[in-house]
Amino acid sequence: MKKGFFFGLAVILAAAATGCNIQTHLPDPDTAGEADLRLNKSVAGIIALNTLKLQASASVDAWTSSDETVAMVNSNGLVVAVSPGRAVITASAKGKTADCAVSVVSSFGDFAEWLAALPENTAATPYWIQFSGDLSSLENNSIALYNLFALIENTGRYVGIDLSGSPSSVINPTNVILFPNYAKLVEAILPEGLTSLGQRTFYGARGLQRISLPPGLTTIGSSAFQGCTSLTEINLEGITSIGSQAFQGCTSLTKVTLPSSLTDIGMGSQVFSGCTSLAEVVILPSSRITIGSYTFKGCTSLTKVTLPEGITIIGGEVFQDCTSLRDLTLPGSVTRILNDAFHGCTSLTNINLPEGLTYINNGAFKDCTGLREVTLPSTLREINSRLFEGCTNLRTLIFLKTTPPTYRASIEEPFGNTHPDLVIKVPADSVEAYRTATGWNAYASIITAR
Repeated sequence: MKKGFFFGLAVILAAAATGCNIQTHLPDPDTAGEADLRLNKSVAGIIALNTLKLQASASVDAWTSSDETVAMVNSNGLVVAVSPGRAVITASAKGKTADCAVSVVSSFGDFAEWLAALPENTAATPYWIQFSGDLSSLENNSIALYNLFALIENTGRYVGIDLSGSPSSVINPTNVILFPNYAKLVEAILPEGLTSLGQRTFYGARGLQRISLPPGLTTIGSSAFQGCTSLTEINLEGITSIGSQAFQGCTSLTKVTLPSSLTDIGMGSQVFSGCTSLAEVVILPSSRITIGSYTFKGCTSLTKVTLPEGITIIGGEVFQDCTSLRDLTLPGSVTRILNDAFHGCTSLTNINLPEGLTYINNGAFKDCTGLREVTLPSTLREINSRLFEGCTNLRTLIFLKTTPPTYRASIEEPFGNTHPDLVIKVPADSVEAYRTATGWNAYASIITAR
């Protein structure tokens, strides 16, 4: 890469001070008391003529620079890089001080060398890189960012990236995989003004633990965070659309709240599939919401799901192999449960199927070995193949419908390999109708009155 390739690009790096050649007084966050003053960055590298915003843990009485020919600071903690050199920016408050050691470099090449010379760090103390310049002069902003982080990954240092002061065009308008399989990027703050996050932006960024999404962001593209195996939390407030596989394989996510602004959970599928640590999902009420196919498939730690009124369809395989899911109440708005929706939910012991439910498709509860009794509503219109196949502990099925639902299981029976003592209970006045109806007549000996 040419030394001047990133000319005009604001690059800021911040790190924990321990081991750096310029010492600061930033306390250890694990031992600091409430009276300590702390800055969000303690060591920073800035390309000349660009800026860095410092923030303190308390109200600051004064900001000062040890050398204003290198870096100046205003009363709000905004640092302006003046010329190459080093300066210490100090925040003072009630007798306490905190420092940020600033190095101003003239080009990206100097910055890259400086980064490589920094001591090894941990994911808990990343070096921060901040962009605050205009990248519009570059032919492809995303490729520029990709090339920069390829160099950074090779240094072996853990980093965070702060893009809050950058134009939104810096983030992936062309759906480039910016951080492929990167283990060292641990935190990211996206640009203010960004409304749509492109496909595959953080695909495979396996070191990413935290991500700050801007308030105006509404769309997360397909596979945007797929394979981010260290991502522990995500705030989706204000999001209206999430693409397929957006968080697939994010194996460290433990809880997700889907906001009322969201109208489509996966305008494709597999949004959170394979998130094996995901234990709780809360879906806030929405006027129109659809849960796409495979959304939570293979979320083996999922124990609690809150579904709001307004959901009408439970997509195919949406909770398949959620082996820790024990209890689920479906809202009264649900009218259809699609193929294999709960297939393999081996811990499911109770499922509340509401009046208004009309269709349960093939294999919806296949291999739900924890089920012992299920009540099916009077609105159910048909019975399909493999509906309760492999529910080896299922002893009682209660049908509330007075006329037998249409038997559609022409290829594979709906109640195969259930408990040997399975009983089908129906309204007392409907026993004979069930026993003689097409398909149902095969179960005449176990059909009895409720």
